[in-house]
Order: sequence, then structure tokens, then C-alpha cells
Amino acid sequence: MKKILFLLFTCACFSKSFAQDWINFNSTEGKFSVLLPAQPKAQTDTSKSYPNYITSLFITRTNTDIFVLGWVDYEEGFTFDEQKELEANRDNFIKAINGTLIETKNVAFKGYRGLEFSAQAGAYFWTSKVFMVGRRPYQLVVGSGSGKASENENKFYDSFTITK
Repeated sequence: MKKILFLLFTCACFSKSFAQDWINFNSTEGKFSVLLPAQPKAQTDTSKSYPNYITSLFITRTNTDIFVLGWVDYEEGFTFDEQKELEANRDNFIKAINGTLIETKNVAFKGYRGLEFSAQAGAYFWTSKVFMVGRRPYQLVVGSGSGKASENENKFYDSFTITK
């Protein structure tokens, strides 16, 4: 019995420490720091029509979850309505995953004006926080293949910080 308890305790400790073994990812260009379960893959897309903009994404996948962090830099002089920009980021994401919006609300995230939403697409349950830092909209996304919110979404969201 003691051996079984010891093995269970050892497994529990190992699992816990393994689950907490995330990396601190910093982006000088993105001006942020965040915890991720692994080194992300970067993607960049440049618009070919007005307004000119560059979208930057960092994507990390685990066996069950997807973590995405991205932002958009618009050409100098282009003006936009912040609320409409937040809503457009939400709507474009839901369209891209062919999902259904479950809930949305305006929030303050880390002191910045933002929007929080959840969506369902197939077996994946998605949560997202979109917020404005100056003229730059950021979007954090967690997708869980379990059909419900990821156990790690708060770790990801809470670790995000804007750097100078």
C-alpha cells in the first residue's frame, strides 16, 4: 500500500511539475511577454490593399490545446474606430474557424479597452481576449479540443504583459 501511495504521489508531483514547465516567450517587436507551453511558430501576413497593415501571429500547439497571440500594425495615418476594430477581430476570427459565437462582452484587460468572447467550432471550444494598446490591436486565443475551456487558458492570459 505504501508503495502504491508513493508511486501515486511521485506521478502526481511529476505530472504537476511537467505541466508547469512552460517557457517565458518575449517579443521585442510585439512588445510583450507571455508564458507558452512550447516555442511558438511565427507567421506574418502583409495586406495588399488599403489600408496597408501587417499581421503578426505566434502559434503553439499541445496535444489538446492551441495558443495564439497576434497583433496588427496599420499604416501611419490610417484611423479606425476602436470598438469596431475589436468587433472586427472577433468576427474575422469566428469566420476563419467557421465557428459560432457563444458569448461576448466588453472588458478591460490588463487595463486596456477590450473585448472577450467564446466560440465553438466542431470539437474545439475557443476563448479570446482582444484589446487595444495605442493603435495596435492584440488578440490572445486559446482553443481546446476537449470541447470546453482549456485548463491552461488562465495561465496563458494572466501571464501576458506589455513591455516597453
